[in-house]
Amino acid sequence: MGETRQIFRCKDLRVFDTIAAESQRLINETYSAFVQGFMPTLARPEVDVLEGDAAKARQVLGWAPEVGLEALAAEMVDADLARHRARLPAA
Repeated sequence: MGETRQIFRCKDLRVFDTIAAESQRLINETYSAFVQGFMPTLARPEVDVLEGDAAKARQVLGWAPEVGLEALAAEMVDADLARHRARLPAA
């Protein structure tokens, strides 16, 4: 019932295209090209697989997932973007 994805394969999720595009848009709107030249780049994680097992939650709690990985990731991204947009000054 579970789903395993390697970190480098998660880039296949469409939400990461949204994250990249929205992040770049916000950076371009917020910082000049000069300032952007001094911004650090973030290193990629040094891990191949993050793995969890929901069997105990199913057995003990009767829990079952309501959404798949892609829908969950999209929901998380949408919530983060809404939170960050609310902090931006009005244009």
